[in-house]
Amino acid sequence: MRIIIATDTKDEIKTYLNNINHELTGRRLDLNEEKIKLFRNSSIVENFFKKTGNLIDDYETTIIDDNNEILSLQGAIEKSTLGLCGRNLKIELLQLIRYAIERKSGIVFFF
Repeated sequence: MRIIIATDTKDEIKTYLNNINHELTGRRLDLNEEKIKLFRNSSIVENFFKKTGNLIDDYETTIIDDNNEILSLQGAIEKSTLGLCGRNLKIELLQLIRYAIERKSGIVFFF
């Protein structure tokens, strides 16, 4: 199971960086194998990497807490090739992005 969290605050991320045992609070999306496959087969990771140079990779934690990068991720999701099967995933991902933007926080991928 992989997890994406839109944190409640940017300070949450700073605390986590100083103590990886810190449990992040915020909105959470658990990705089962089907959702991971949809995510990986979409254009999101590639387009986000092209725009920012940041890679959302397997077996790594990726932290996105720069507002411009969060907006780039939002654009990559909106333009993604998730298709009809991935419609619900796209909605869930965009809800996380909106939460992070509203809270001026960040997104953490635990992949």
